Amino acid sequence: MALGSNLKGEKQNPASKTENLSIPLAQEEEQYVSSFLVEATEEEDKGERHQIVVFGIEDEEFAVDISLVKEVVEMPPITPIPQSPDYVLGVANVRGNVHAILDLGVRLGLHEPQSEQANQPYALVLDHEEIKVALNIYQVPAARQVFESEIERSSAAMTRSQQEQPYIEGIINQENRLITLVNLIELTKVSEMEENEGNL
Repeated sequence: MALGSNLKGEKQNPASKTENLSIPLAQEEEQYVSSFLVEATEEEDKGERHQIVVFGIEDEEFAVDISLVKEVVEMPPITPIPQSPDYVLGVANVRGNVHAILDLGVRLGLHEPQSEQANQPYALVLDHEEIKVALNIYQVPAARQVFESEIERSSAAMTRSQQEQPYIEGIINQENRLITLVNLIELTKVSEMEENEGNL
């Protein structure tokens, strides 16, 4: 009798232990699934995700879509081009290809043209088959991720800016930082049009 009761007890104990263990495991799994769904919903609410490259000019921050950037290299020697716009520093040989070097700070009116090449330590090379252009930048850029909800594209001020400067795509508001999103391909097209108009 005693042995039989012990056996029954041993058979019951593992079952009771399993039941006791299964409850917190199920709760943890449910909490994990719930948190995953919440995070997924929050990301959906934020909209499309963008990968950008951020760099500074003077006291301002600018960003470009990472798909438009081929590489960042140390600035090679620049050969000036006679009668070119003041924001065109000249041309340079970047890994065997001749690229026009643009000073985005001058192009956007942030500072006056600078003749000293020492002030342009890096070149941000565009990834484009037809347009061979690089921007001079003053520090190594940083890659960041932003959501569409963090980009202001539709305000009245932004609309006026886009009409006058179609290469300005929007303003990124992230972590109390305001970053101007620039389309380098559009910037290059506008620059070429203005240069051609000036030569007419």
